[in-house]
Amino acid sequence: MTGGYGKRGRWGGDDVTRTGGTERERLGREFVEEIEAHIAMRAQELVASGMSAEDARAEAERRFGDMDAARKEAATAARRRARRRWWVEAADEIRADVRHALRLARRSPGFATLVISIFALGVGLSTTMFAVTDHVLIRPLPYPRPSELVALGSVTEQKETFYSVSMGNWADWRTSAVLASTGLYHSTSVTVTGEGDAFQAAAVEVAGAYFETLGPRMLVGRPLTEAEGQAGAPVVVVSEDFWRRDLGADPRLGQQTLVLNGHRLDVVGVLARGQELTAGKEVWLPQAWHPASGGQRNNINWYALARLAPGVTLGRATEALAAVAAGIRARDPEGIYSWGVGVEPLREQVVEDSTTVLRTLMAAVALVLVAAWANLAGLGLARSRRRTHDVAVRLSLGARRGRVVRQLLAEYVVLAVAGGALGMLLAWWGLDVVVRTGARLLPRAGEITFDGSVAAFALLIILVSGLLTGVGPALRASVAGARAMTAGTRGAVHGGRGLPGSVMVAVEVALAVALLVNGSLLARSLRNILAHDLGYDPTRVVTLDVRLNSGRYDDPGEVRAYRDELLDRVRQVRGVEDAAVAHSVPTGSVSVSFIDIEGEDQPNAGAAYRMVSDDYFRVLGIRVLEGRSFDAGDVAGSERVGLVNQSFARRFWPEASGAADDGRNALGKRFRAPSLEAPFNGGPADWIRVVGVVGDFRGFSQEFEPRVEVYVSTRQSPYYTRATSAVVKLRPGAPDGTLESIRQRARDLDPELAVTAQSLEGRVQATLSERRLVIGLLGTFAATALLLVTLGVYG
Repeated sequence: MTGGYGKRGRWGGDDVTRTGGTERERLGREFVEEIEAHIAMRAQELVASGMSAEDARAEAERRFGDMDAARKEAATAARRRARRRWWVEAADEIRADVRHALRLARRSPGFATLVISIFALGVGLSTTMFAVTDHVLIRPLPYPRPSELVALGSVTEQKETFYSVSMGNWADWRTSAVLASTGLYHSTSVTVTGEGDAFQAAAVEVAGAYFETLGPRMLVGRPLTEAEGQAGAPVVVVSEDFWRRDLGADPRLGQQTLVLNGHRLDVVGVLARGQELTAGKEVWLPQAWHPASGGQRNNINWYALARLAPGVTLGRATEALAAVAAGIRARDPEGIYSWGVGVEPLREQVVEDSTTVLRTLMAAVALVLVAAWANLAGLGLARSRRRTHDVAVRLSLGARRGRVVRQLLAEYVVLAVAGGALGMLLAWWGLDVVVRTGARLLPRAGEITFDGSVAAFALLIILVSGLLTGVGPALRASVAGARAMTAGTRGAVHGGRGLPGSVMVAVEVALAVALLVNGSLLARSLRNILAHDLGYDPTRVVTLDVRLNSGRYDDPGEVRAYRDELLDRVRQVRGVEDAAVAHSVPTGSVSVSFIDIEGEDQPNAGAAYRMVSDDYFRVLGIRVLEGRSFDAGDVAGSERVGLVNQSFARRFWPEASGAADDGRNALGKRFRAPSLEAPFNGGPADWIRVVGVVGDFRGFSQEFEPRVEVYVSTRQSPYYTRATSAVVKLRPGAPDGTLESIRQRARDLDPELAVTAQSLEGRVQATLSERRLVIGLLGTFAATALLLVTLGVYG
């Protein structure tokens, strides 16, 4: 009888298998034999009392009871005992394997540290990216019955869909029976006043059944209702972060109010973290809706969401809403965005821009993980050659190969668990860094947490990594040990040329090079983007952003007066060279209008529309190529004048050869901006004569080509907007604190307004933050892969 851990159990006996089959039979026979002995003894007692042997046997069996039931009970008991013993034996063997693996790790601390480090890097990176990808791309939206939620979009005559809509079109769509409920929303900002300085909060204006459609989870209180929006009720919902940071997490909502844009509103609810449809939003305000809101159907200022009626598919909803759109065209032929209605799952619309980026990063992490596996397998194969003699000795002493393989595999599993635990800590920390860094770039960022699903993924990676990287070396060591035992020579123990290990190192190098090449290409693309000419000079330029949300600025004249006073105060600051105002500046949002060209038919023509003061182009260093800029003679009541950029002149007036170069042929021509100006004119929009052509500039970032743009004077435009920005050029060597002095001058002008001051160069850098984040992450992955290669070669 052997004492090994192979097919023969510890308790001995021929053919007693670990599965317990023969052992159960033996135990069953022993139990039956015991019953037989008991019946025989009772029968002997009855014979001694005078009964015949046959009658005594029958009476003994009768007194004992049902023999078949006894046999079944015996078999059941045998199975239970065998199963119990099997688990005890298995647990003992696992403990023995773990102890053996720990002893080996203590004897080889360098190898153990190397393997644990590789496991930690692989598990940490893969778990971090899985958490982000899972929460953003894979999981359904965190609302009831998320498969019913859809986004509604406008459709052009060319059958192109974009997901901005007009309130007028939406008012017709909502009547369709395929929609159970629907709502509108768009992003804005509000000025919060109270104790301390006023500040801007990211807000969402909602109309219709927005909250009823989503059904979000409220931490405290209740959501807004459509009726409150229609009635103009002074109520507001805030985010959990806003509630904790600015309201002291007070659950007594009925006693809390906020002063937003000069109006006092009751806080009726707190939206739980992770329930925001748009990341980073802090305040939700109800808005009334009616079909005429915003003037024309072509004013696309909203996003629409809806919940499909039970049983309605996307295809059926699209067909039904297309019929509604056809009715809109029949009643209003000018409604150019009524050639259908786009319907897509709301989740896809929310995460659309991040899908490609996250999939790219996940693929890069998968390559790093494969490199880690190859590294570990290569290290194991190299180590297995040194273990051949040890394995041969154990096999010669009677250990079975399966038992040896399992013990060798346990060594890797133990190291995988240790490295995986460290990797989970790295993932927990790394996830926090990624979320904080990309909070404004990642959709659904508020939902990303290290939860049970992420932990389960990490455990799966740990187990799979341990098994995949350990099974090859374990099998190789057992095969080599068996051959060495058969050969009986030490020469057989150390044979072989290490080809599998070399292959693993080659795989690692190939994957690392692939990551490095891709990271380098992305870095090169960023360098090329940064080489693009902005078209303006952000050097020593400071921007001030103010929203005139107070009730004092309901009149356009008050807005103009504020802008003039702001310029006067800012120009008096020591260190300021010049200043100008506009309703939007480079890197900021810009209004867009349809454009009519006098004497020409240009259907669906549009351009960016900027209101600027006289010195705007000089402050930003934008060249005036032809004609002039605005001057003091361009006042309200005089002929409307404007400037266009080079791209505008090339598109609309290319007749003369010079137009392609400097836009000379555009001077004197006229255009108008009906969709922006007509609603404020009380009639048709004014014709605007072109008095100058300026150079193109990249209005958002160096990544995008210049847009077609028009410029109108702040003194002449009827377009009313409270958005106000100033661009301030500083003198060379301006003293420290000039930026804060500029901000304080603006604050003193109206303490109830929030003023944001920052350098224009910083804003330009921020426009490429997403690309920089992706390149940084890919660079981290490539560096990790290179580190793994280094560790693998060293190992």
